[in-house]
Amino acid sequence: MFLLDLYILTLTRVLSLTILLRHFHSRPLLQSVINYLAIYWAGGKVVAVDPLTSAEDLKFILDDAQPDLVLTDEEIA
Repeated sequence: MFLLDLYILTLTRVLSLTILLRHFHSRPLLQSVINYLAIYWAGGKVVAVDPLTSAEDLKFILDDAQPDLVLTDEEIA
């Protein structure tokens, strides 16, 4: 029952955040939400990066984070 409770709590928080984001007219792409949830449930960490980040800052972020995997959107890549 513990996993079901954790799932319900997580889903409740995700839906609450979705409502808040929509209030501020933000519409996250479904794939982004799926990516975040998959990474979270796999025990990973997400380092969100603004698409307008300069190449120099992006290099610093990637060097600092040392990611095993980088997910990006086709429009941004």
